[in-house]
Amino acid sequence: MKFRRSIVCLFLLSIPCLVFGEVIVKSPWIAAPPPGSRALAAYMQIHNENEHDHILTSVRSIQFEDIQIHRSEMKDGMMTMEQMPSIEIPARGMVELSSRGLHMMLMKPVRYFKAGDTIELDLIFEDGAVQKISVPVKKR
Repeated sequence: MKFRRSIVCLFLLSIPCLVFGEVIVKSPWIAAPPPGSRALAAYMQIHNENEHDHILTSVRSIQFEDIQIHRSEMKDGMMTMEQMPSIEIPARGMVELSSRGLHMMLMKPVRYFKAGDTIELDLIFEDGAVQKISVPVKKR
């Protein structure tokens, strides 16, 4: 009986760590593309409630041939976009993906997407963890 109680206590003590040690995606959305566009952009906030950094290394979806992480920034009066190998989400921190900074470029869709559709994305982290999210397509 004491053995069972000990196991239950250990399990209950571990629950806050399991819940607390997560990467949480908030406010995800994908901008509805203009007609004929072969690329869409995804935005969101990625929160890291862990004690250590997480690194997002790639994104995949069966609905697109390619997804890349990009960063837009103003250089010499012109907006430029550069592909990034990864995004570091600091411990107890947050990274915001927006149109004027880090974002995801979803390229070569398998069909045309419009406002009201939902797109499934897999966020893949350096440690092998995969976060599956459903992202609504919205008008800009």
